[in-house]
Amino acid sequence: MIRMSVSEIADRYTIALLKQKNTDEDLSKEIDIYKDELRSYSDVEPYIVRLLEANSAIWKLEASLRAGKEGELMYAVIADIAIQIRNINRHRVAIKNEMVEHYKEGFKDIKINHVSQ
Repeated sequence: MIRMSVSEIADRYTIALLKQKNTDEDLSKEIDIYKDELRSYSDVEPYIVRLLEANSAIWKLEASLRAGKEGELMYAVIADIAIQIRNINRHRVAIKNEMVEHYKEGFKDIKINHVSQ
């Protein structure tokens, strides 16, 4: 079994926090498990804050797409939102890669022939 790296735990933790806040799902057990794992890493909080900001921005942009009814959003608006999501995701991946280097665990996420490259 491959152990999950701190960058993946932190990313999943922030996404679970957003789901807990923005849906009716009860993710308290999952959040507690991630939180317990993250306690064993020193100075992880700034990374969590940055990942939460990035994932929150992506969540809001995707929500704006979901809120628009099919056919009501102009293609230019959809394209603009997609580009914003791509750019924020690029930043999110950079944060996770920074964590891989800092904690010396896990694998860098390197995009090849990918739109977020």
